[in-house]
Amino acid sequence: VGLDRIADAVDLDAVVAALTLAKRSGALAVLDAGPAQQVDDALLRAADIVSPNETEAEAMTGVVIRTVADARTAAERLRARGAD
Repeated sequence: VGLDRIADAVDLDAVVAALTLAKRSGALAVLDAGPAQQVDDALLRAADIVSPNETEAEAMTGVVIRTVADARTAAERLRARGAD
């Protein structure tokens, strides 16, 4: 089974629970946003840090990223939805 298949099978509720538990225990909760997909705002709020690449940020925000200004717009949209 390829890693992409494993990532597709991950229960996002379980990821939210894991991030929440990490934060409660004092650990830094980092969300690696791959694979590129839309995500629920609860997932963004559960993480201390959200780290999408260009493709992931586009999928998460709908902003086509071609310039630094586009990347800032995508980041602002993620922050408005709860990402840090």
